[in-house]
Amino acid sequence: MTQQPIIFCTVLFLLLKVTPTFAQSQKDADAIKSMCGCFDVTFNYAETFSNDTAYTPKYSKAIKAVEYVIAIEDKPGHIILQHILDAGDGGIIKHWRQDWDYENTSLYDFLGDNKWKTYETVQDKTAGQWSQKVYEVDDSPRYSATGTWIHSDGKTYWETTCNAPLARRDYTKRSDYNLLRRRNRHEITTYGWLHEQDNEKILKTDSTQKVLVAEKGWNTYKKINASECEKAATWWKQNAAFWALVRKVWQQELAGRNEWKLDRKLDDHKLFDNLIALSKKEMVEASEEETAIRTAIQAYLR
Repeated sequence: MTQQPIIFCTVLFLLLKVTPTFAQSQKDADAIKSMCGCFDVTFNYAETFSNDTAYTPKYSKAIKAVEYVIAIEDKPGHIILQHILDAGDGGIIKHWRQDWDYENTSLYDFLGDNKWKTYETVQDKTAGQWSQKVYEVDDSPRYSATGTWIHSDGKTYWETTCNAPLARRDYTKRSDYNLLRRRNRHEITTYGWLHEQDNEKILKTDSTQKVLVAEKGWNTYKKINASECEKAATWWKQNAAFWALVRKVWQQELAGRNEWKLDRKLDDHKLFDNLIALSKKEMVEASEEETAIRTAIQAYLR
């Protein structure tokens, strides 16, 4: 009889200790999945300030589009969101992807000049956090970071800082910087969600880092009727199996690599263009398709 109160108190202590963490992670997961849906998106970017008085800001631009965001994997502590862009006359485009993992310690860092490295962080530093790994349109790694979802004062948001390659709007046009330091904030709003960015475009050498110019990003995702994304949803159903193979091959190719480099173009062709061509090619067996995808990726991966 004397042991029962001790056992009861021990169980109660464990429940009190674990339940808030579980409740928090579930609240975080709900916030992540609320970024799914059909959205009217405006991508706003403006170069804002430079310490170099001779530098002239290159642009201020706003691009509108319809974007379909779907959770292609949804497991406890692991959520993958795939973005599909409806570019109107430009057709349906597989857009960026974000992988979210709870208390993940395995991340990668961008070093500049199309080079990345993997690194491990200690468990204590990621307790209660979610990592976000962002991937390019061809499912190659772009950037990753870990941070805490905040639910306070009527706001729900997640923010981090990490290094990334040149912005997609720049890397085919510019060579005056080679690293983008991204300060990302994902905030759930009454209209949908906001992806806010405070970036620094940096020219990095072996011994120095020079901030060329600061940039503000203000990308609004305003939820609209699901019917507006029917074309994107249909396109994804028709192409999901192919891109699942692409993700599988990338995972296998990067496994065990501490560092890697990606060529942006080979013979004036981007990897994404080659993969799109493969997705439209009829093949007899899935193994043939997987081999073709692997060959395409290996050609760009160093």
